[in-house]
Amino acid sequence: LDISAIDAFSQHGSEDGRPVVILANDQATGAHIQADCAHELGHLVLHGWVDKRYVLERDRYAIMEKQAWRFARAFLLPAEPFAATVGSISLDHLVQLKLSWRASVALLLMRCQDLDLIDAQKMRQLWINRQNRGWTKTEPFDDALVPTEPRLLQEAVEAILEGGSSIVREWLDSMRLGVR
Repeated sequence: LDISAIDAFSQHGSEDGRPVVILANDQATGAHIQADCAHELGHLVLHGWVDKRYVLERDRYAIMEKQAWRFARAFLLPAEPFAATVGSISLDHLVQLKLSWRASVALLLMRCQDLDLIDAQKMRQLWINRQNRGWTKTEPFDDALVPTEPRLLQEAVEAILEGGSSIVREWLDSMRLGVR
């Protein structure tokens, strides 16, 4: 999609209710795309039942956005394993964590705040330092994190189908995943 105002959106299909996520920003980094996908998953999980009229109300929409981003951070950076890797919180250390967690420094910083690993004063200083380094649009290693392509589920399903399982075929048909 040639839309610069949004990175992604999601909705349940009108006919079959099947969830759909559309990524609109083909210029984004792998970490950005992954975060957008997790954010949209958050909307589907948390807000799939919400009447679409609420989205038009600015205050409610802002709350839903915050919830979806918090879900995305928790999904991509689970509390205990992530906290165990944080150690000292500095921009240089977070840049190194970016490579292993495949998440932007900004997302890592926000997750540190979610988990109360950092106080408000230190957080503010790190945001200022991040801006001073020119990391608001791009960050170090953005080019090293290419978007991931899921393969494990597809490979597992293909292996089972090769074995002739009718149960898996029925399940795939019921899910309407387009696997043949």
